Amino acid sequence: MNKNKEGFTILELILVLVVMSILLYISVPLYNKTVKDVSKTNVSVQIKSLNDIAASTAKSTLKKVKIRFESNTIQLIQMNEVAGVWQDESIIDIVTVDSKLQISTLEEVIYGIDGLPEEDKTINIISNSFNLKIDIYKDGRIIIQDI
Repeated sequence: MNKNKEGFTILELILVLVVMSILLYISVPLYNKTVKDVSKTNVSVQIKSLNDIAASTAKSTLKKVKIRFESNTIQLIQMNEVAGVWQDESIIDIVTVDSKLQISTLEEVIYGIDGLPEEDKTINIISNSFNLKIDIYKDGRIIIQDI
């Protein structure tokens, strides 16, 4: 009888499966948290970038710029003054929000020719894994909070 058998015993295989299960149990929540944080960061960066573009465009063109937050899109709109009334002139950019996100408040933020918002606004963005509250202030500050 050959005593030099090669291979793993059933006990060794079960031990490997147990160790792999423990590692998987630990790593999945960490992965989900990382994905959530990346998604939240992407939204924050997009919102801040659009506000920066609106402010700089308003200052450089001496025309008001509007950011329109809708359910799944954010529009950047150049405005034009006609007979003393500011009207939408042309769409500069449209950003489609990730399908997992929903903008719950339909708001418009208008940037004056000084590059600052004309009034304070709050925008809420809802996701399966997080809710963001975005406060845009007349002095140009933008505060993004996870609620």
